[in-house]
Amino acid sequence: HYGHVYAFLIYSYSMQGNYAKVRNALERVFDLNFPNASAEERIYRGNDVNQLVRFRKWDEILKLPVDPERPSAWHWARALAHLAKKDIPAAEAERKALVEAAAAEIEMMSKMMPPEQFAKISEIGKRLDIIMYAKLDAAIAVAKGDRETAVELLKKAIVEEDQVDYNEPPIIQDPSRETLGGVLMQMGKFAEAEKVFREDLKYTRNNGRSLFGLWKSLEAQKKAKEAAEAEKQFREAWKYADTELRIEDL
Repeated sequence: HYGHVYAFLIYSYSMQGNYAKVRNALERVFDLNFPNASAEERIYRGNDVNQLVRFRKWDEILKLPVDPERPSAWHWARALAHLAKKDIPAAEAERKALVEAAAAEIEMMSKMMPPEQFAKISEIGKRLDIIMYAKLDAAIAVAKGDRETAVELLKKAIVEEDQVDYNEPPIIQDPSRETLGGVLMQMGKFAEAEKVFREDLKYTRNNGRSLFGLWKSLEAQKKAKEAAEAEKQFREAWKYADTELRIEDL
């Protein structure tokens, strides 16, 4: 169970907004699992792709080569990084590579696993894929100025996300409601954003990112008293963070 403890630590530090502690825990669990790793394998030590995306480490993502062990995850991350850099063609090229890599990974898994195990994993994987593609396509839509389409795609992701089996720590570590709330804020739909952030806080209690969004959405609506309370809650949830938040990063 020692490695599982690190999974809890990584999730907790991530939700606290403390990237330095996330990175340290990732490196320690890597050393635990792969004490004799090669120099090439160590390129990815402490560079868990999901956490790099979670903390918007776009430059780091683009500097690293695609991980040969899980290319689809890296194509997904690189697509998002290119979007953050306003390079839509490069992002769309990475999305195409993602589709091809994901298909190859599924085929490989089908050959390596017993049919019953593969069927179970495939069921979970299909739902996670729907979420992954919906969020990526929403980011592409935002980059193209089509936020209405992004909203519909993120709502689709949320429907699937709410049906993901319970797990500790959660399988989905970057709730889609955070992103939807951020897009609605950019559209000036502050009341709708407030509702979305409040919903997320029911699913992910004391989520600093959603508390930040809630604070800003209330502030934009001139709800001073409620905004002050949300800010207080945010600062308590984010007191160990080494990361500053912006609505654009949600």
